[in-house]
Amino acid sequence: MTNNSLNESEKEMIRQWYYKSLPDYFSAFTTLWIAFNAYYKRKFPGSGGDHNMVKSLYKDPKHQNLFDNLLKGEDFSKAVENLMKELCSNPLRNMDTGKEYKIHDKRKMEEVFEVLYIVRNNLFHGDKKIDIKRDEKIVKLSYQILRLFMKEIISKDFKK
Repeated sequence: MTNNSLNESEKEMIRQWYYKSLPDYFSAFTTLWIAFNAYYKRKFPGSGGDHNMVKSLYKDPKHQNLFDNLLKGEDFSKAVENLMKELCSNPLRNMDTGKEYKIHDKRKMEEVFEVLYIVRNNLFHGDKKIDIKRDEKIVKLSYQILRLFMKEIISKDFKK
């Protein structure tokens, strides 16, 4: 067997490629929110600012039905449950107002999307830290929920 030890430069190159391969949920969530923002802005024009448009979306029966159907699936339901558990003992704090958010009932679209909106606000306004594991976990779970929601919208409403 040959002893092919790696020098420090080679180890660093391998480390860099490895870390580059890891999912970046902060960027993924941000990019996904841009698509979501474009969607709700066009679906609910005249509702006011972003928060009011998100409220219009979760109050809309069509979108509530979509949410309810997604909850029947394991991936969506598990992501919502995991986010709910994460916030149970340590609620999400809106860094602008100090108000705390939890998901008390995973079937309440309003609670889930209010949390997603606060995650978005905290991230977009510089209050999420990339090196804090809890922030990363919350962003990852929020991404999973929003990705499945938008995937369903795209597959149903955006057929070519």
